[in-house]
Amino acid sequence: MHVLILCHFGMNRSVHLQKYLENKGYSIQTGGVLQDQKEVQDKIDLADVIVTVHPEVEDSLRQQFNISDKRVIALNVDDRPKNGPLEGAAWTAYQNKNVYGKLESQMDQHLPL
Repeated sequence: MHVLILCHFGMNRSVHLQKYLENKGYSIQTGGVLQDQKEVQDKIDLADVIVTVHPEVEDSLRQQFNISDKRVIALNVDDRPKNGPLEGAAWTAYQNKNVYGKLESQMDQHLPL
């Protein structure tokens, strides 16, 4: 089974979930809906299941790409602090405390795939 995890840029939430699911034995690719559309579409075409990490990402997926009859699992995890952007160690601490655990627990509700 080929799983594609999408976030906005393919750099944070999707990468964390990739590591999490690979440790469970799944074959994972990641991407971002704001990346090159042809590259993302190629990954979509190969995927059996698509995981989106936030409703905004799911909306972009459905509006910008041909997902035909693909199974889509829609999570709802935001990685942006409400009090404004963070950098460096503060950003990492925020992700560890507020984001990654939510990704895992929401994903666990859909396992096994």
